[in-house]
Amino acid sequence: MEDEIADLLEGFEKSQEAGGLGGERKEEPPKKQLSEAQTKALVAELNQQQREELCRVLKAQSDGEKDLRLSPELARVLHRFQRRAGLGPGGGYGETGDETWPMYLGIVLFIVITIVFIVIYFQERAASDLEERESEEDTYWFMRDFG
Repeated sequence: MEDEIADLLEGFEKSQEAGGLGGERKEEPPKKQLSEAQTKALVAELNQQQREELCRVLKAQSDGEKDLRLSPELARVLHRFQRRAGLGPGGGYGETGDETWPMYLGIVLFIVITIVFIVIYFQERAASDLEERESEEDTYWFMRDFG
């Protein structure tokens, strides 16, 4: 079964390279192909039912069928494998162009500013408590000269 899937994958890749009906072809950069180790890793990741479905879909695709349906489980496994192998649009994890450091910088700034506001709040509260205590004392004791 694994050999049959590997043969179908190779046949599919060759048919994609051939470019279909011929005629004028635009020069496209060569597509990445799966190595034998990657093919074996994909087959090892699939259960028996998913292997059979993949075999059926690849055979239908090589026959030229247009309307191909994948089960959600197989589609999820294939998308994950495609991302891990760096195939498809985007080319993988590192080449997406999304930087993560601005997000972490924003989180750190939020935490620092929150801590600063909390410290200022408690300082202001302590100062207002001190002013209240001073205002509650009798002014007689401030005017009187001791000594």
